[in-house]
Amino acid sequence: MHKKNLVNLFSGVAIALYSVLTTLLSPIIFFKLSWGFKKNRGIASEILMRFFGILRDIDGFEDYIKSKKRIWIHAVSVGETHAAIPLIRELVLKDDECRILFSNTTYSGFSFFRTYLKKNKSLDEKVVHCFSPIDFFWAPKIFLKRIDPQTAIFIETEIWPNTINLLSKKNIKIVLANARLSKNSLIKFKKLSWISIPTLNKFDLILAQSDNDAKRFLDTGAQVKVCISGNMKFDAFVAKDMVRLGEGWKNYFPKKSFWLALSTRKNEEKEIFKAWKKNKPHNALLIIVPRHPERFDWVVKQAKNMGFFVARRSDFLNTQFSSDVTPNFEVVVGDSMGEITAYASFADLSLVGGSVIDCGGQSPIELCSQGCPVFFGPYMTNFLSISNQLLKTSAGFEIHSYDEWITKGLGLLSNHQEFSNSKKAAIQFTLSNKGASKASAEKIHKLLE
Repeated sequence: MHKKNLVNLFSGVAIALYSVLTTLLSPIIFFKLSWGFKKNRGIASEILMRFFGILRDIDGFEDYIKSKKRIWIHAVSVGETHAAIPLIRELVLKDDECRILFSNTTYSGFSFFRTYLKKNKSLDEKVVHCFSPIDFFWAPKIFLKRIDPQTAIFIETEIWPNTINLLSKKNIKIVLANARLSKNSLIKFKKLSWISIPTLNKFDLILAQSDNDAKRFLDTGAQVKVCISGNMKFDAFVAKDMVRLGEGWKNYFPKKSFWLALSTRKNEEKEIFKAWKKNKPHNALLIIVPRHPERFDWVVKQAKNMGFFVARRSDFLNTQFSSDVTPNFEVVVGDSMGEITAYASFADLSLVGGSVIDCGGQSPIELCSQGCPVFFGPYMTNFLSISNQLLKTSAGFEIHSYDEWITKGLGLLSNHQEFSNSKKAAIQFTLSNKGASKASAEKIHKLLE
């Protein structure tokens, strides 16, 4: 049998097996998501979209479908959406006829992008927004027939076998933009090579963030074109209203230093609170922002149990505070979404959550954009290239414990010149890495010619 026929046969068997597995899991997925249906848009609308790929009441869809150049871009949540926004702007700037259908998986990502569109009317006219269907064999088929894109762009690590297989069958160009692949993800890809390789082979282009990411994609064994285009998150638009918001908070608290722990994980907050209680700097405020919203209440309770005076971000009224909030609080729990820039402009120092423990870390780009020196642990595995670059400057510092964050942070704050240099280095780090979105858009347009 011809080699190409063998590859196609293997790919077909892999997709069939994957489809069977996802179908068997569909009842579990349904019950897991059902609480979200009730809480957000309603059961009927969500089931139709998520489980059957049926679009209903999507603003601007008629203009999109009439366009001669239709691009579907998919991003899972807030982080991926941050990366996608500058790419969207570049694509529509380069071609006035281009229309974008943008989809999210999570509610936080959806809410973030919806808010962004409301503030950017010029982009709102060229972008249609919806949730994405779950990757069963039937839902993407209905969805793709309705949206009829000429190109599909997935952000970072979004690789959905059924959807990508259908796109390939329709001869629709498939791109993985701002692509990253950590060492741990590479191991998982190799363990699931029966489905990951046939899926990756269907991509027309992978735009990797770094040399290491590009190498890892090739190390999967997939036969796919990989280019290095940089990290699009460096091009993210900085919302001035968020900057002003954070600066306004500074004026309220009569503190000398503001310490931010961003995107903290389960069980991490308790250890941070212990370190803060043990080493708490004089006249300092800790801002702790849990990664997952469902844990906000637990973190507030934990801080109170540790004996801290605690405020919540939801107690704030823009730059003012409700009457029961006093500036004597020792801990503020950031129980809000999409306000990393505000927290970063508020803080003097930052700790990357999920990096002292083995959780892969969090992107420090938004922190650096506001001139906030970054401390992180040894487990920045999802952002290895960025963390290595930061360590070569005075903007990033590696630690191995939460106690060390505080002691090293105090050392930095006590040296005015070193602290000033670190802030400048953080901003320069962001500026020197811009341009990935423009480069990616150029490669995508070239692919479509």
